[in-house]
Amino acid sequence: MNAFSTPSVESDRTVPPSENNYIRAGFRPASSFAPAIVVDAAGDVVLAVCATGGQLIVSALVQ
Repeated sequence: MNAFSTPSVESDRTVPPSENNYIRAGFRPASSFAPAIVVDAAGDVVLAVCATGGQLIVSALVQ
């Protein structure tokens, strides 16, 4: 399982560990799924996309 960060251990994507995602009691890992829904002025859906990538979600979604 690679959902949490471990101190001094890089992920398989060579991303440094994040203290905000260390394993601790009662904690859920940061999501590795990011949906985005774009609507027009009338509220109609014009685009729906999602991205995965853990700590790289933002750049994956933008691409």
